[in-house]
Amino acid sequence: MLNQRDVHAWTLTVSRQVVRALVYRLALSEKDLQEKLSEHFPIRKQKYLITLTLFNPEVVLYELRNRIGIRVGLALNLPGGLTAQGYIETDGEIIYIAREGSFYLTSPDITELRIHPLPSTYLKPVRYMIRVALTRLFAETPIFKFRDNSIRHRLARQVFKNIEIRKGKLRVNFQLGQR
Repeated sequence: MLNQRDVHAWTLTVSRQVVRALVYRLALSEKDLQEKLSEHFPIRKQKYLITLTLFNPEVVLYELRNRIGIRVGLALNLPGGLTAQGYIETDGEIIYIAREGSFYLTSPDITELRIHPLPSTYLKPVRYMIRVALTRLFAETPIFKFRDNSIRHRLARQVFKNIEIRKGKLRVNFQLGQR
């Protein structure tokens, strides 16, 4: 059975956690996001007798468009022993899935694709393979997830407001009361 001092200590601890959660600021830099994303590379896909390897992701935050960009190196092994190398630049929107407490990239757009030498007959299947690989990666891999074992994170999930890119960081904003 708890005595009054234990109840007071527990109440004080919870109150401190609530205050910390309310002033909690979440700001992730390009480097933070890149470290998280790099855990899932290299990615290898094979289809149409083409082997695609994506490697070395670099994250760029686009403040004006409120999107996250990713530049990824790529290598191709094509039929007939042909090989090609290059890179792809893609960017996506950031969404928050409240029931998971997770942030994901969605709607990836290929903004630049450079592959040399690549016969034109392979361009369409290679673009398709890249889009599928990145869409799957973004759908299955959160760029950030609130921890379930943290009181601060559990409380922050309840007061989530929006996500924005500002001053070179992905910032998660919180708001009390209105949900």
